[in-house]
Amino acid sequence: YSSSGPNLQQLPKKGEGVKFRECLLPHHKNAVICSVDFKGQELRLAAERSQDKNMLACYVGDNLKDPHSITAAGAMKLKWGSQAVKELFAQYGSEGDDEYSLFLKVHAIGKSAPIGKKADDLRKDSKNVNFTAQFGGQAAKISERLIMPLEDAQLFLQARAEMFPDVEVAAKKAEQVCMNTGYATTLMGARRHLAKGILSNSSQEQQRAARQAWNMEIQGSAAEMTKLAMARLWKSGLLWKYDVRFIAPIHDELVTSIAAKDAVEVIKVKHECMTAPYSTMKVPVWGSISVGPDFAHQYETGDWYIRENIESALSDIFDEREVLAA
Repeated sequence: YSSSGPNLQQLPKKGEGVKFRECLLPHHKNAVICSVDFKGQELRLAAERSQDKNMLACYVGDNLKDPHSITAAGAMKLKWGSQAVKELFAQYGSEGDDEYSLFLKVHAIGKSAPIGKKADDLRKDSKNVNFTAQFGGQAAKISERLIMPLEDAQLFLQARAEMFPDVEVAAKKAEQVCMNTGYATTLMGARRHLAKGILSNSSQEQQRAARQAWNMEIQGSAAEMTKLAMARLWKSGLLWKYDVRFIAPIHDELVTSIAAKDAVEVIKVKHECMTAPYSTMKVPVWGSISVGPDFAHQYETGDWYIRENIESALSDIFDEREVLAA
Protein backbone atom coordinates (compact mmCIF):
# COMPACT_ATOMS: atom_id res chain seq x y z
CA TYR A 1 0.00 0.00 0.00
CA SER A 2 3.00 2.29 -0.31
CA SER A 3 4.39 3.64 -3.58
CA SER A 4 7.24 5.66 -5.01
CA GLY A 5 8.21 7.49 -8.19
CA PRO A 6 5.94 9.37 -7.40
CA ASN A 7 4.68 8.63 -3.90
CA LEU A 8 0.92 8.84 -4.49
CA GLN A 9 0.25 8.80 -0.75
CA GLN A 10 1.88 12.23 -0.40
CA LEU A 11 0.61 14.29 -3.33
CA PRO A 12 0.48 17.87 -1.97
CA LYS A 13 -2.94 19.42 -1.32
CA LYS A 14 -1.84 23.03 -1.73
CA GLY A 15 0.95 25.24 -3.00
CA GLU A 16 2.99 24.59 -6.13
CA GLY A 17 2.91 20.86 -5.48
CA VAL A 18 -0.84 20.69 -6.12
CA LYS A 19 0.04 20.65 -9.83
CA PHE A 20 0.90 16.97 -9.41
CA ARG A 21 -2.79 16.37 -8.77
CA GLU A 22 -3.63 17.83 -12.17
CA CYS A 23 -2.01 14.76 -13.69
CA LEU A 24 -4.83 12.54 -12.43
CA LEU A 25 -7.49 12.84 -15.14
CA PRO A 26 -10.80 11.03 -15.82
CA HIS A 27 -10.57 7.90 -17.96
CA HIS A 28 -12.65 9.55 -20.70
CA LYS A 29 -14.08 12.99 -21.53
CA ASN A 30 -17.51 12.25 -20.07
CA ALA A 31 -16.14 11.19 -16.69
CA VAL A 32 -15.09 13.00 -13.51
CA ILE A 33 -12.59 12.43 -10.75
CA CYS A 34 -14.28 11.69 -7.42
CA SER A 35 -12.60 11.75 -4.02
CA VAL A 36 -14.10 10.65 -0.73
CA ASP A 37 -11.88 11.85 2.10
CA PHE A 38 -11.94 10.41 5.63
CA LYS A 39 -12.70 13.51 7.69
CA GLY A 40 -10.33 13.91 10.64
CA GLN A 41 -9.53 10.21 10.43
CA GLU A 42 -6.52 10.08 12.74
CA LEU A 43 -7.87 12.63 15.23
CA ARG A 44 -11.08 10.57 15.48
CA LEU A 45 -8.99 7.49 16.18
CA ALA A 46 -7.06 9.41 18.84
CA ALA A 47 -10.38 10.42 20.43
CA GLU A 48 -11.51 6.80 20.43
CA ARG A 49 -8.28 5.41 21.85
CA SER A 50 -7.81 8.08 24.50
CA GLN A 51 -11.47 8.84 25.40
CA ASP A 52 -10.29 12.42 26.02
CA LYS A 53 -13.46 14.40 26.80
CA ASN A 54 -12.38 17.51 24.86
CA MET A 55 -11.48 15.49 21.78
CA LEU A 56 -14.62 13.34 22.00
CA ALA A 57 -16.66 16.56 22.12
CA CYS A 58 -15.36 17.29 18.60
CA TYR A 59 -16.90 14.13 17.15
CA VAL A 60 -19.70 12.90 19.40
CA GLY A 61 -22.85 14.78 20.42
CA ASP A 62 -25.11 17.49 19.07
CA ASN A 63 -22.85 20.53 19.59
CA LEU A 64 -19.58 19.46 18.04
CA LYS A 65 -16.43 21.44 18.79
CA ASP A 66 -13.56 22.20 16.43
CA PRO A 67 -10.32 20.46 17.59
CA HIS A 68 -8.08 23.05 15.93
CA SER A 69 -9.90 25.93 17.62
CA ILE A 70 -9.54 24.10 20.95
CA THR A 71 -5.77 23.98 20.51
CA ALA A 72 -5.77 27.60 19.32
CA ALA A 73 -7.73 28.62 22.42
CA GLY A 74 -5.08 26.97 24.56
CA ALA A 75 -2.30 28.65 22.60
CA MET A 76 -4.00 32.05 22.69
CA LYS A 77 -2.96 32.89 26.25
CA LEU A 78 0.49 31.32 25.88
CA LYS A 79 1.26 33.20 22.66
CA TRP A 80 -0.62 36.48 23.09
CA GLY A 81 -0.26 36.83 26.85
CA SER A 82 -2.74 36.81 29.73
CA GLN A 83 -3.33 40.56 29.60
CA ALA A 84 -4.21 40.51 25.89
CA VAL A 85 -6.70 37.68 26.45
CA LYS A 86 -8.22 39.53 29.40
CA GLU A 87 -8.77 42.56 27.17
CA LEU A 88 -10.38 40.36 24.50
CA PHE A 89 -12.76 38.96 27.14
CA ALA A 90 -13.71 42.52 28.09
CA GLN A 91 -14.31 43.52 24.47
CA TYR A 92 -15.85 40.40 22.91
CA GLY A 93 -16.71 37.99 25.73
CA SER A 94 -20.01 37.29 27.44
CA GLU A 95 -20.87 35.92 30.86
CA GLY A 96 -20.12 32.21 31.00
CA ASP A 97 -17.64 32.25 28.10
CA ASP A 98 -14.52 30.13 28.38
CA GLU A 99 -11.39 30.62 26.29
CA TYR A 100 -12.73 28.34 23.54
CA SER A 101 -15.94 30.37 23.22
CA LEU A 102 -13.93 33.59 23.20
CA PHE A 103 -11.62 32.30 20.47
CA LEU A 104 -14.58 31.32 18.28
CA LYS A 105 -15.98 34.85 18.60
CA VAL A 106 -12.65 36.48 17.75
CA HIS A 107 -12.09 34.10 14.83
CA ALA A 108 -15.60 34.83 13.51
CA ILE A 109 -14.71 38.53 13.14
CA GLY A 110 -13.00 37.57 9.89
CA LYS A 111 -9.63 38.09 8.28
CA SER A 112 -10.47 41.62 7.14
CA ALA A 113 -9.90 42.81 10.73
CA PRO A 114 -6.39 42.55 12.25
CA ILE A 115 -7.55 40.59 15.30
CA GLY A 116 -9.60 38.24 13.11
CA LYS A 117 -6.60 37.64 10.86
CA LYS A 118 -4.44 37.00 13.93
CA ALA A 119 -6.96 34.43 15.19
CA ASP A 120 -7.15 32.78 11.77
CA ASP A 121 -3.36 32.43 11.63
CA LEU A 122 -3.38 30.96 15.14
CA ARG A 123 -5.95 28.34 14.13
CA LYS A 124 -4.01 27.44 10.97
CA ASP A 125 -0.85 26.87 13.00
CA SER A 126 -2.84 24.88 15.56
CA LYS A 127 -4.30 22.69 12.82
CA ASN A 128 -0.86 21.96 11.39
CA VAL A 129 0.53 21.18 14.83
CA ASN A 130 -2.44 18.92 15.70
CA PHE A 131 -1.80 16.73 12.67
CA THR A 132 2.00 16.78 12.89
CA ALA A 133 1.97 16.00 16.62
CA GLN A 134 -0.43 13.14 15.91
CA PHE A 135 2.38 11.52 13.92
CA GLY A 136 4.69 11.82 16.92
CA GLY A 137 6.33 15.05 15.79
CA GLN A 138 8.37 16.79 18.48
CA ALA A 139 9.08 20.53 18.73
CA ALA A 140 12.21 20.45 16.54
CA LYS A 141 10.47 18.50 13.79
CA ILE A 142 7.39 20.73 13.92
CA SER A 143 9.57 23.83 13.82
CA GLU A 144 11.35 22.56 10.71
CA ARG A 145 8.28 21.23 8.90
CA LEU A 146 6.00 24.19 9.61
CA ILE A 147 8.75 26.81 9.34
CA MET A 148 8.07 28.35 12.74
CA PRO A 149 10.37 29.31 15.63
CA LEU A 150 11.25 26.43 17.94
CA GLU A 151 9.73 28.33 20.89
CA ASP A 152 6.40 28.61 19.04
CA ALA A 153 6.43 24.91 18.17
CA GLN A 154 6.97 24.08 21.84
CA LEU A 155 4.22 26.51 22.81
CA PHE A 156 1.67 24.87 20.49
CA LEU A 157 2.63 21.41 21.73
CA GLN A 158 2.14 22.61 25.30
CA ALA A 159 -1.26 24.06 24.42
CA ARG A 160 -2.31 20.83 22.73
CA ALA A 161 -1.21 18.75 25.71
CA GLU A 162 -3.12 21.00 28.12
CA MET A 163 -6.32 21.00 26.05
CA PHE A 164 -6.25 17.24 25.28
CA PRO A 165 -4.54 15.78 28.37
CA ASP A 166 -5.86 12.23 28.01
CA VAL A 167 -4.40 11.92 24.52
CA GLU A 168 -0.96 12.38 26.06
CA VAL A 169 -1.83 9.81 28.72
CA ALA A 170 -2.96 7.29 26.08
CA ALA A 171 0.22 7.82 24.05
CA LYS A 172 2.39 7.22 27.13
CA LYS A 173 0.35 4.12 27.98
CA ALA A 174 0.87 2.77 24.45
CA GLU A 175 4.61 3.32 24.83
CA GLN A 176 4.66 1.47 28.16
CA VAL A 177 2.66 -1.48 26.82
CA CYS A 178 5.06 -1.69 23.89
CA MET A 179 8.07 -1.61 26.24
CA ASN A 180 6.55 -4.54 28.15
CA THR A 181 5.39 -6.66 25.21
CA GLY A 182 7.69 -5.66 22.34
CA TYR A 183 4.84 -4.88 19.96
CA ALA A 184 1.98 -2.46 19.26
CA THR A 185 -1.42 -3.19 17.72
CA THR A 186 -4.12 -1.58 15.63
CA LEU A 187 -7.70 -1.40 16.85
CA MET A 188 -8.37 -4.77 15.18
CA GLY A 189 -5.27 -6.42 16.58
CA ALA A 190 -2.72 -6.30 13.76
CA ARG A 191 0.75 -6.23 15.31
CA ARG A 192 3.89 -4.26 14.61
CA HIS A 193 6.86 -5.95 16.25
CA LEU A 194 9.23 -3.46 17.85
CA ALA A 195 11.22 -5.72 20.18
CA LYS A 196 14.50 -5.11 18.32
CA GLY A 197 14.35 -1.40 19.11
CA ILE A 198 13.01 -1.91 22.64
CA LEU A 199 15.85 -4.32 23.50
CA SER A 200 18.54 -2.15 21.90
CA ASN A 201 21.42 -0.95 24.06
CA SER A 202 20.82 2.52 22.63
CA SER A 203 18.35 4.58 24.66
CA GLN A 204 17.67 6.62 21.53
CA GLU A 205 16.62 3.47 19.65
CA GLN A 206 14.45 2.40 22.59
CA GLN A 207 12.69 5.76 22.68
CA ARG A 208 12.17 5.75 18.92
CA ALA A 209 10.61 2.28 19.05
CA ALA A 210 8.38 3.28 21.97
CA ARG A 211 7.13 6.37 20.10
CA GLN A 212 6.23 4.17 17.13
CA ALA A 213 3.73 2.33 19.32
CA TRP A 214 1.26 5.23 19.40
CA ASN A 215 1.83 5.79 15.69
CA MET A 216 0.86 2.17 15.09
CA GLU A 217 -2.29 2.51 17.19
CA ILE A 218 -3.38 5.58 15.21
CA GLN A 219 -1.76 5.48 11.76
CA GLY A 220 -1.86 1.69 11.59
CA SER A 221 -5.55 1.73 12.46
CA ALA A 222 -6.15 4.47 9.87
CA ALA A 223 -4.45 2.35 7.20
CA GLU A 224 -6.52 -0.63 8.30
CA MET A 225 -9.70 1.46 8.03
CA THR A 226 -8.73 2.53 4.51
CA LYS A 227 -7.99 -1.05 3.41
CA LEU A 228 -11.37 -2.20 4.72
CA ALA A 229 -13.08 0.59 2.77
CA MET A 230 -11.29 -0.54 -0.40
CA ALA A 231 -12.32 -4.14 0.28
CA ARG A 232 -15.96 -3.08 0.65
CA LEU A 233 -15.71 -1.13 -2.60
CA TRP A 234 -14.35 -4.23 -4.36
CA LYS A 235 -17.03 -6.52 -2.89
CA SER A 236 -19.80 -4.07 -3.82
CA GLY A 237 -19.33 -4.94 -7.50
CA LEU A 238 -19.31 -1.26 -8.52
CA LEU A 239 -16.14 -1.69 -10.55
CA TRP A 240 -17.93 -4.07 -12.93
CA LYS A 241 -21.52 -2.84 -12.80
CA TYR A 242 -20.73 0.78 -13.69
CA ASP A 243 -18.30 2.76 -15.84
CA VAL A 244 -15.76 3.47 -13.09
CA ARG A 245 -12.01 3.11 -12.55
CA PHE A 246 -10.34 2.89 -9.16
CA ILE A 247 -7.18 5.07 -9.12
CA ALA A 248 -5.54 4.92 -5.68
CA PRO A 249 -5.72 5.64 -1.98
CA ILE A 250 -4.07 9.07 -1.57
CA HIS A 251 -3.50 10.41 1.94
CA ASP A 252 -6.85 9.59 3.58
CA GLU A 253 -8.79 9.74 0.30
CA LEU A 254 -10.03 7.06 -2.09
CA VAL A 255 -9.86 8.42 -5.62
CA THR A 256 -11.87 7.10 -8.56
CA SER A 257 -12.76 8.12 -12.10
CA ILE A 258 -16.51 7.78 -12.76
CA ALA A 259 -18.61 8.33 -15.86
CA ALA A 260 -20.93 11.28 -15.21
CA LYS A 261 -23.99 9.16 -16.04
CA ASP A 262 -23.10 6.74 -13.20
CA ALA A 263 -21.65 9.20 -10.70
CA VAL A 264 -24.73 9.68 -8.50
CA GLU A 265 -25.21 5.93 -7.93
CA VAL A 266 -21.52 5.10 -7.57
CA ILE A 267 -20.74 7.91 -5.12
CA LYS A 268 -23.61 6.83 -2.85
CA VAL A 269 -22.20 3.30 -2.47
CA LYS A 270 -18.60 4.54 -2.31
CA HIS A 271 -19.46 6.89 0.54
CA GLU A 272 -21.22 4.05 2.40
CA CYS A 273 -18.13 1.85 1.96
CA MET A 274 -15.94 4.50 3.56
CA THR A 275 -18.18 5.56 6.44
CA ALA A 276 -19.16 2.10 7.66
CA PRO A 277 -18.31 1.46 11.35
CA TYR A 278 -14.72 0.39 11.99
CA SER A 279 -13.99 -2.38 14.49
CA THR A 280 -15.34 -1.48 17.97
CA MET A 281 -14.97 2.26 17.32
CA LYS A 282 -17.85 4.32 18.74
CA VAL A 283 -16.67 7.64 17.30
CA PRO A 284 -18.50 7.99 13.95
CA VAL A 285 -16.58 7.80 10.67
CA TRP A 286 -17.26 10.70 8.28
CA GLY A 287 -16.32 11.11 4.65
CA SER A 288 -16.15 14.35 2.63
CA ILE A 289 -17.23 14.01 -1.00
CA SER A 290 -15.81 16.00 -3.90
CA VAL A 291 -15.87 15.71 -7.70
CA GLY A 292 -13.99 17.57 -10.40
CA PRO A 293 -12.58 17.63 -13.94
CA ASP A 294 -9.25 16.45 -12.47
CA PHE A 295 -7.89 15.67 -9.02
CA ALA A 296 -6.55 19.19 -8.44
CA HIS A 297 -9.80 21.03 -9.15
CA GLN A 298 -12.54 19.58 -6.98
CA TYR A 299 -16.08 20.75 -6.15
CA GLU A 300 -16.91 19.99 -2.50
CA THR A 301 -20.38 18.47 -2.04
CA GLY A 302 -20.35 17.92 1.74
CA ASP A 303 -19.74 15.27 4.37
CA TRP A 304 -23.00 13.45 3.61
CA TYR A 305 -24.35 11.90 0.44
CA ILE A 306 -26.81 14.49 -0.90
CA ARG A 307 -27.92 13.67 -4.43
CA GLU A 308 -28.76 17.26 -5.33
CA ASN A 309 -25.31 18.51 -4.32
CA ILE A 310 -23.58 15.97 -6.53
CA GLU A 311 -25.88 16.69 -9.49
CA SER A 312 -25.19 20.41 -9.08
CA ALA A 313 -21.42 19.86 -9.03
CA LEU A 314 -21.59 17.67 -12.14
CA SER A 315 -23.58 20.37 -13.91
CA ASP A 316 -20.99 23.00 -12.97
CA ILE A 317 -18.10 20.83 -14.18
CA PHE A 318 -19.57 20.20 -17.63
CA ASP A 319 -20.82 23.78 -18.00
CA GLU A 320 -17.27 24.95 -17.27
CA ARG A 321 -15.85 22.51 -19.83
CA GLU A 322 -18.19 23.87 -22.50
CA VAL A 323 -17.11 27.42 -21.73
CA LEU A 324 -13.42 26.49 -21.92
CA ALA A 325 -13.95 24.56 -25.17
CA ALA A 326 -15.70 27.56 -26.72
